[in-house]
Amino acid sequence: MGLGRVGLPTAVLLARSGARVVGVDSDAAVRERVAAGDGGVEPGLSAALRQALASGHLRVSARIEAAPAYVVCVPTPLRDGAADLGALTAATEEIASVLPPQATVLVESTVPVGTTEAIARRLRERHGDVRVACCPERVWPGDALREIATNDRVVGGVDRESGAAAAAVLRRYVTGRIDHASVRTAEIVKLVENASRDVALAFSHTVARVAERWGLDPLEVRALANRHPRVSLLEPGIGVGGHCLPVDPWFLVAAAPEDTALLRAARETNDAVPARVAERLLREIPEGAAVALLGLAYKPDVDDLRNAPAVAIALALAARRDVVVCDPLVPAASMDRLGLRCVTLEQALERPTVALLVPHQLFASVPGRLRPDQRWLDPTGALR
Repeated sequence: MGLGRVGLPTAVLLARSGARVVGVDSDAAVRERVAAGDGGVEPGLSAALRQALASGHLRVSARIEAAPAYVVCVPTPLRDGAADLGALTAATEEIASVLPPQATVLVESTVPVGTTEAIARRLRERHGDVRVACCPERVWPGDALREIATNDRVVGGVDRESGAAAAAVLRRYVTGRIDHASVRTAEIVKLVENASRDVALAFSHTVARVAERWGLDPLEVRALANRHPRVSLLEPGIGVGGHCLPVDPWFLVAAAPEDTALLRAARETNDAVPARVAERLLREIPEGAAVALLGLAYKPDVDDLRNAPAVAIALALAARRDVVVCDPLVPAASMDRLGLRCVTLEQALERPTVALLVPHQLFASVPGRLRPDQRWLDPTGALR
């Protein structure tokens, strides 16, 4: 259920294991793209997808079907400070309509604590013997196939039988260690993992801001501090994006506001970074100047715009300067919908000012291609 950035590689790996897989998605455009063998920019996914389709082990459908196991990979975005479980609720209702006896429902979506138990109650009202478990994904975009297959996982069943059944499904496509825990523990572990990185990034952004106040190089400060054997600062950037880090900590804050002041402060610190980067760039770009911004995705070498700091920066600059954007990995239509002018890299490099927002590998040669009279700005510090 769900053929997005987690569901599609999961379906491909299940098909590769020899399972007969039906990939279900409510978006007709997604179904058409997947059925055509297009896995996007994720390395290796298109080739693996085409092989899975050709083998007959994977097919795409708009409708849910009766099956012994269901893997749910639908989005759970943030809306008004809390998790929007609309897609998950809809998927649960669809599954309930066709659920055979003793089927297993495995939720890989990231959810607030207590969600899987609520799903189990709804399903068991109609099918008393359904097995329900949670095993939130651990995926690094850009290496999804390997990560899904080899990362250790935490599975929590609503009861022991559910946990065992879910682990049997996972073993078809996961070679990493599978740890068993209570269902609420499995849910919270995923939230804690992402909140941990968010807090660490907030500290790095705080250090960077303090260093800049004294005219110091934040990256030099980080590098020297990390020479200490027990210090490991993450690299500060232009903000924190994607579907996980900017979203999941709020699930914990919403559930326990009195105990999560640190998580709220980290989120607010990281959310403020793009605006500060935009103001710094505006100070360096003269009024009326024409500037090209390179990269819009939330991280290097992906095409994902969800919560991308570069988008916020580009929109802020476009309101006050003559801005074009270039990100060959992101469909031009996505940039057009944002109201940003999209150009090719060659056209971008004709502008008197060029600023790097996302250090895709394809931009690595840009500094050497600029004329002496062009201004090069790199708030990421990646191509200094």
